[in-house]
Amino acid sequence: MDLPTEYNWRPLRLDDIDQLVAMYARWEERHDLLFRSDRAELGSDLAHPDGDLATRSICALDSGGTIRGIGWVFRRDQTGVSKQRALVWAIPDPDHSHLEEHLIRWATETASGLLDGLDDGLDKVLRAWSPSHIADRIGRFEAQGFHVARYFATLSRPVAGAPDPVPPDGITLVDWDQAAHGRAIFEAHREAFSDHWGSVPPDWEAWQSDHVDDEHTRLDLSPVALAGDAVVGYSLNQVWPDDVEVRGLTEAYLGAIGVRKTWRRRGVATALILESIRRIAAAGLDNATLTTDTDSLTGAFALYTQLGFEEVNVDVTLVKEL
Repeated sequence: MDLPTEYNWRPLRLDDIDQLVAMYARWEERHDLLFRSDRAELGSDLAHPDGDLATRSICALDSGGTIRGIGWVFRRDQTGVSKQRALVWAIPDPDHSHLEEHLIRWATETASGLLDGLDDGLDKVLRAWSPSHIADRIGRFEAQGFHVARYFATLSRPVAGAPDPVPPDGITLVDWDQAAHGRAIFEAHREAFSDHWGSVPPDWEAWQSDHVDDEHTRLDLSPVALAGDAVVGYSLNQVWPDDVEVRGLTEAYLGAIGVRKTWRRRGVATALILESIRRIAAAGLDNATLTTDTDSLTGAFALYTQLGFEEVNVDVTLVKEL
């Protein structure tokens, strides 16, 4: 495809991290995003094998060598799935916003080529993301054949005033003990999210690196629900310090809340959330925050609002079926 010739084009490199952090900060500030990317997150993305820089990334550099936009495709090799998926990512410098359509098109064509090369008979789908309030960005994805498929709401509540957790009969809430329960928590996660829209089950290594070992993860704030010795649920919680300045408060993020299917609608999730809030309050933080699919079949959105969470942000997931 043709790319604007006033820029130099090349794949991203690991040593682009400083420029990437600066460009993301400009883009997120221009669009008044509630949550911001930090250096650790972007550094992890640059090093992640799912987004192989040499073949799955591109950046536009101005005449002075400053990165003015990036296109990126993330894809994990998957087995035992019903659809093959790839994530299309495109971020322009806000003062070079005309690049966005080119970056989206490049990433869409690159992702389509990756999936077209798979001869496994499975359906293939591309996914993309946008804050719901950036209509122009959504329109550029739609021009490439995407459509808005889902809304994901971020909800938050102060930890002060939350009721004490009351586990259902037969359930004990314990500390996260990776040595004792790590593998069982992983299996509970895979089961709990197997019927969530768009969920791709991680393998053990991806679960460990992307979730448990992520530097934002706070296992001390993350409770586990046991029935006897069996793990039936968990809440994996995180703290993102760089959001403090924008948010004007300190908070922990309930990054993944999972309950095994046979234990749903029995109060396990409520107990895990309230225990998480108790721990977050004890750590001296102000708020608890989480994100959920507004149309989740588990009824998660209704549960969270019943527990005092209020909507503070909405993002959309766009999809393109190949």
